[in-house]
Amino acid sequence: MGQFINFVRQHSLLFFLLLSFVTLISAKSSKSLNNNVHSIVVEIAAPAFTVLKSPFTLFFNVKDNLIDLSHIRAENKILAEDNALLRERLFDLLYLREENLILKDLLNYEEEGKSDFLTSRVYINTYNPFAKLAVIDKGTSDGVSKGQAIVTTKGLVGRILKTSANNSHVLLVTDYQSRVPIYTSESREKAIMIGRSEKFPVLEYLRKDHQAASNEIVYSSGDGLVYPANIPIGTTIRNAEGEIEVIPFIDFNRLDIVKILFY
Repeated sequence: MGQFINFVRQHSLLFFLLLSFVTLISAKSSKSLNNNVHSIVVEIAAPAFTVLKSPFTLFFNVKDNLIDLSHIRAENKILAEDNALLRERLFDLLYLREENLILKDLLNYEEEGKSDFLTSRVYINTYNPFAKLAVIDKGTSDGVSKGQAIVTTKGLVGRILKTSANNSHVLLVTDYQSRVPIYTSESREKAIMIGRSEKFPVLEYLRKDHQAASNEIVYSSGDGLVYPANIPIGTTIRNAEGEIEVIPFIDFNRLDIVKILFY
């Protein structure tokens, strides 16, 4: 049976031509025969047409599915672009919110003996690994002068080193040139905090029998009128060499908005 079906498939064109020829002759000879042959041909040909129709149906179905898939991809691309835009705007809003909170904190900062202050944006100088300098966008045209203290809500940043009309250079307390008179919170020891750039600042000129220990808060003492008194700076820690280092409260790599004190 299988061999017969394969034979018919291989010679289907010849079979249909022969069938057509027979049908044509019968149509000329007898009307009743013509009707019978027509019925037989329809019954035989119907499955063949169904089989031949299937690839075309499948083709059009695949085509429709591809078109739908293309539309879905286009919609997904638009949605992805909208999501990216919304995410970018959300980041902008979060940044503005954070900046607003920083400014509010600066406005609420209370400093003893303070008569006035000015807020400014700061740009850290990362080009020299040994000098910890920053540049702010306020200068002599804003009333800024050399020696003014720079703070944030977390504590002391540094002081104005030099000025120009529209910007100023700030010497950070971590700079190797920095010298800050301090006292410790618990032992009440006085010393000079010296910056070491890439390392934590260290306390020098402590008494030989000093009682300074780890985990004390370090404040500016106001001695020498270099800085106002009682500005928090950081916490102490004793290193392996027995030195008392100061871990600043401020992350100097993330400075953004600071306050310039007038005093």
